[in-house]
Amino acid sequence: MPVYTIHAPLSPRAGARSSDDMTLVRDGFHFWAFVFGPLWLLWHRLWLAFLGFIALLGLIEVAGRFGLNASGRASVQIVLLILLGVEAASLLRFGLSRRNWQQVDVVVAPDEDSAMQRFLDRSAGKVEPPLPPLTATFAAPAPGSNEIVGLFPQPGGLR
Repeated sequence: MPVYTIHAPLSPRAGARSSDDMTLVRDGFHFWAFVFGPLWLLWHRLWLAFLGFIALLGLIEVAGRFGLNASGRASVQIVLLILLGVEAASLLRFGLSRRNWQQVDVVVAPDEDSAMQRFLDRSAGKVEPPLPPLTATFAAPAPGSNEIVGLFPQPGGLR
């Protein structure tokens, strides 16, 4: 199930926070960041990441002038786009923190609507049912016995 981080501005508007003041960031691979790299960064107003991405593309082209062939440049660009797709959520969180937003909560939910509902229920005092206790018990061998604790073979047993 996807993990969402919920962010809210540091200086909320007058009154209580509403869900309109918050934004959710899904953790995981962002396909559109992989496909549209620089355009995705511009769409999300990640100016510093965009400038860094363009600088890296420029370095790849400079490396092409010094002997890196076309297939090598394409391979490095694809790796760079995969890295962008993997780290897109971190870049979004970084951009929000630079705009004075704070991370309020982390929620596991199947979609954004369910994540926001779980967050609002939790913040309103409606507590989710607790997880069942662990039932695994571990007993130490009796003193003086030849039993071994762990994943080791028994003395004199088959190996």
